[in-house]
Formats: sequence, structure tokens, C-alpha cells
Amino acid sequence: MPEISDWLCPECGDLRVFVQPPCADGHTDDGGDCPEWVCADCGTALFSGPTPMAVPVAVRRAA
Repeated sequence: MPEISDWLCPECGDLRVFVQPPCADGHTDDGGDCPEWVCADCGTALFSGPTPMAVPVAVRRAA
């Protein structure tokens, strides 16, 4: 049975029921939580947990 939570849906504009579909990305394989949640009314997807951040990478060019 999927997890259920009430969250503010940015598309609907108010509090809605969000469900967690079966995880196809392997987040739950080791007992972890899947970050994907879907509004049960409109289908808008949200991700919970830490926000991924871009990390600057030094690039070297050949002379």
C-alpha cells in the first residue's frame, strides 16, 4: 500500500492528498524512503528530502 500525506500542491493551490507510487529508481531497495510524491488530484510530482545542488568543477584544458 502506498504512503499517503497531505501537502500543499503548487498546481492545485491548496492542501491535497499526495501518494507515493511504487519506486522504480531503487530508493527503497535498502530500506530507504523514496523521495517521489504525486498529487492524487492533478498528478503534480514533488520530491522530498535534501535538494540536489550543483557543485563547481575545475576544468583543465590541454595547452
